[in-house]
Amino acid sequence: MTRSSNNYQFDPIVNKFASVFNILAGNNAYEFIRLNLPGSLPSTTTLKTYNQNMNLQLRECEFRFDSLKDHLAFVDSNHVFMSEDSTGVISSVSYDSKNDCFNGFSPQLENGLPTVDQFQTNSYTELQQWFEDFDKSTLINALLIEPLIRNNSSLVHSRPFILSAYGTNNKYTAIDVLRKWMYLYHECKKRNINVVGFSSDCDSRYLKAMQLSLGFFIRAPNIDLLTGNNSLLEINIASHWNFFFIRSTQPYLCMQDGIHLVTKIRNRLLSETANMSINNEEID
Repeated sequence: MTRSSNNYQFDPIVNKFASVFNILAGNNAYEFIRLNLPGSLPSTTTLKTYNQNMNLQLRECEFRFDSLKDHLAFVDSNHVFMSEDSTGVISSVSYDSKNDCFNGFSPQLENGLPTVDQFQTNSYTELQQWFEDFDKSTLINALLIEPLIRNNSSLVHSRPFILSAYGTNNKYTAIDVLRKWMYLYHECKKRNINVVGFSSDCDSRYLKAMQLSLGFFIRAPNIDLLTGNNSLLEINIASHWNFFFIRSTQPYLCMQDGIHLVTKIRNRLLSETANMSINNEEID
């Protein structure tokens, strides 16, 4: 069998690199590099097929718990840390032919959760009405899972897992966030996945949800995360740490994500005017 001179086959490592490069740089930059380095990278058609075979197709608003369980079985872990954040996007509406729905409208929240396939219709009139009644998404909210590995031999396989992604108009409350976290916590627990904690940026609504979760000088009415929970974390704080307040039992931990924390610590340490102190002890 003869093969055309431009019908290249690529090593799996090259395909992985090309997939990541295309995602980070975009199609235009990827095509520019590929055309100027003939034979170095697969075509966008080949890359699309490769990504589909890797099950990278995401369904907006869907939480992929079963795929998460398979991923955790592969990396030999059942403890995870969840991280959530939003990033700005150009507002637009597009049709998803695979799932027969429109993406780009901001989905309504029910108990803090977005509705899957909310924008499905065969009526042009209804579609036109959506443009008048619903906001377009200005942000993409992504929820990633970081597996906590139990042995060093699995470190090479550990990588974050995208649990869900959906558009939002940034109109939600701290209670919406807390209800979503409770749903994620209990759904993972059903699948023998232990959620160690949640992290996010310093948005006031997420901070309020963290306070409610940890019982940090505040309590949410009709929401009890401790009673009947046999997976509580036992927190042992040194007795002389009178500056550190936390309950001895917690359903999960909450923290600002590491990038924001390290940036704040760096800025404070490098500042010539601001001081950094812990328990009345200054950090030089």
